[in-house]
Formats: sequence, C-alpha cells, structure tokens
Amino acid sequence: ENLVDEGEVAYAGKLISLMASDDAANMLRGTDAKHQEGLLAGLPGSQANKLRRLIGYPKESAGGIMTSDFIVLRDDMTLAQATDVVRRQNVPDEIHYLPVIDHDERLAGIVSLRTLLISKPEQRVADLMDRDVDTLPSNMDREEVARAFDRYDYTMMPVVDPLRRLLGVVTFDDIIDIIRREQTEDGQKAVGAGAEEAVYSPLGEKIKSRFPWLLVNLCTSTVAAVVVLQFEDLITELAILAVLMPVIANQAGNAGQQSLAVTLRGIVLDQIRHSRVWPLIMREAVVGLFNGLVGGLL
Repeated sequence: ENLVDEGEVAYAGKLISLMASDDAANMLRGTDAKHQEGLLAGLPGSQANKLRRLIGYPKESAGGIMTSDFIVLRDDMTLAQATDVVRRQNVPDEIHYLPVIDHDERLAGIVSLRTLLISKPEQRVADLMDRDVDTLPSNMDREEVARAFDRYDYTMMPVVDPLRRLLGVVTFDDIIDIIRREQTEDGQKAVGAGAEEAVYSPLGEKIKSRFPWLLVNLCTSTVAAVVVLQFEDLITELAILAVLMPVIANQAGNAGQQSLAVTLRGIVLDQIRHSRVWPLIMREAVVGLFNGLVGGLL
C-alpha cells in the first residue's frame, strides 16, 4: 500500500509477481480495495486476471486457498509429450501428482511423476492415469478441506466447479497453515480471546473480543458468590471454610479446563457426533463427580 501511494506501482507489481499465486491472493485480500486495482495494474494482464479470479473466492473456502500455479496434462498426450511439459514448466517441489484434463477441460484423473518416469514414452497419459479422483468444490470450508487431506493422506487435491472443470489445486503445505490457524483460533476462543486477535492487534479490537466473555464470566461467578453468601454465618463460625474456598475454586477451574481441552480437540478432529453429545456430557459429569468426591475426601 505504501508503494502504491508513493507511485511505485510497477515495483510493487514486480514483488507480487514473484510470489506464489495463493500467497499473492492472500496478501491482496488484506489490502484496501482502492489499492488492489493499483497493485493489479502493475502486473501482466494474464497474471492480473488470474489473481482477480482467486481473490473473488471467500477466504475461508477451498477456492480461497487454492493455487493456480500448477501443471496440467491432457489425457491424449503421450508420456514423452507430458514429460517435456513437466521439464519446461518446472514442477514445484511439493507436487508429486499432476491433474489430467480431457478435451472439454474437465478433470479426467491424476498421474504421478513416478509413473511418467518409469513408463514407456509412447504410452498415453489416459492409459496410465488414476481416474478415481477425490475433488474439492470451490465453496468447501477450509476446515473440511483439512479433514479431507487428513482422512486420505493426500499431498494435493484438485478444486473443480459443478461441471468438474479444473479451477486449481490445494497442496499439503497450505493445509499445514490452515491447521495452525484453526488451532490458534480454537485455543484463543477457548479462553475468551478473539479468534483473529494477534499480539499487536489494535487496543479497540482486543477489548471488543475479550470484554463480552469477561462479562459472561462475571455473571456466572456472581451466581456462585450468591450461593456462598447464603452460608455467611457458617463461614463466620468455621474460618477454615474461607481458607478452603480458593482451593475448591482452583480445583473446579482445573477440572473444567481438562474437560474443555479433551472435548475441544474432539470437536476439531470431527470425532463428536450430534447423537453422542449427551452421552459425552454424562461421561464428563461422572468423571467430574468422581474426581470431586475423591479430592474432597483427601
């Protein structure tokens, strides 16, 4: 944004052109709308159009994290022709499979680099490709995308439109970034901080994301305080009870954090089904009662 404001649009465009398309799209999404066109204007027409298409997808979707920097083969190619395409276009290190399209630009299958190396040059890609390919719709949520990669141990998955036309690919390195972000968001939300809050977020954003949950906590804590108040006379007679109250509160908070940590991980890994919510609550309640009774006796 500073470069655009200073008239260095061409230099800013050059920097963007050196980035991977998915990273460049992420950066452009984070800039003001008035700067986006200025930055895109400094790019070659084809690359600018490609990035315009990418930033048009929601950030949290498969389309929003896919890259358009990939090599695509045609099913009517011979392996010699396909190998020549791979040599000329320079396959990224993280790519081990290449998507294959038919004459209608629809995804027909995928073929591994290993297959291209060990098979005979005169063989056709269509005869060696894997036609049973799992794909991602462009509107799939990024958490679902991460689960698909985890479920099938993929290193790359194609993104297609409703007509099965190839739009881009998602690679495992992007999935690692997603998992890190989701874990950070879940961890921060678990303690009442904002999902998107960072160390140097503006003060207003920090207060806005944290204070509502502190207000909820204040209300629930007040309920506990009212209960304690009913036993004021007893506490006056037995001073040891006042000493034990912080211990009980600490134990209760720790028990809650243990239950929260395990349950939250189950939600993140999609292990919890709607039909099993109440049995899960009962199980955690039994564990809490047992630990409370034993701890109380000690």
